[in-house]
Amino acid sequence: MKDCYLKYAKFLNCTTGTGAGQVDQMWEHRGTIGGGLTDEWDLRSTGGAISNITDPFGDEIAFARVRVMLIANTSTIADTCIIVVGPAAGGTGWQNWVGDGSDLVIIHPSGVLLLAVTTAEAYELTILNHDIQLRNGDGANNSTYDIVILGTRV
Repeated sequence: MKDCYLKYAKFLNCTTGTGAGQVDQMWEHRGTIGGGLTDEWDLRSTGGAISNITDPFGDEIAFARVRVMLIANTSTIADTCIIVVGPAAGGTGWQNWVGDGSDLVIIHPSGVLLLAVTTAEAYELTILNHDIQLRNGDGANNSTYDIVILGTRV
């Protein structure tokens, strides 16, 4: 197990800056999604209809590139409170991490989705490609989650 951790720890070991393997912005959020509902986030804070993201001081964050994204489904109701993650609807969904606007990832209760890249390109966000959606796949029960995103403003 130690060898596995050491092999992949480099993907989570970022320094401060905007180059390869560096980050200068971080956003974290803990949320609850009602049964069958969605949370949508504008990762570039463009001022549209979807919620902008802010740092702990209330200042808006505008990612240009994402290096690390972790989404944990903290729900405990087995097999029902799945969280479905993908690009938000409406033409500005962030898709290059999944490949297509209709692609979705399912995170089961107590499951985690982790994306990490250390190259200079990372996962780019543009004015037309920047919104993410988390949907509760359970029609009745609440789903809870944590999300952490590390990236750069340029």
